[in-house]
Amino acid sequence: MIQLSDATFQVNNEAVATIPNTIAFTEGLGEQSMKAASIGGGGVEPIFANDLESSFSMVKTELPSTPENIELVKSWKINRNNNVVQIIGETLEGTMTRTFARAALTSDYEVGIGSDATIPVEFKSSPAV
Repeated sequence: MIQLSDATFQVNNEAVATIPNTIAFTEGLGEQSMKAASIGGGGVEPIFANDLESSFSMVKTELPSTPENIELVKSWKINRNNNVVQIIGETLEGTMTRTFARAALTSDYEVGIGSDATIPVEFKSSPAV
């Protein structure tokens, strides 16, 4: 087994240079809860429920803070939830791909200024496929 460490980050079919070790995502399976329902005599029955409001994926990374990347991130924000983000990683066993459709930058992005500065971006999307 090989750990993923060199994945390609694509937005709208365009590979984007990212800061190493900053790509992360959630599958979008949502949160679950467990409650107890009384069955009498001190016994309980566990009740499992999915929180459908939390069934979104998240995908994030950090980009070098350059004028070109500022404009790129701005275009993603203006594009609302019409972005498609893909993470593609190669392993000895094959390719691991996750696609995040209808992705949007729901928070305003912050642009760092400096020689080591970054632009952290976080998309929310439909569940990953």
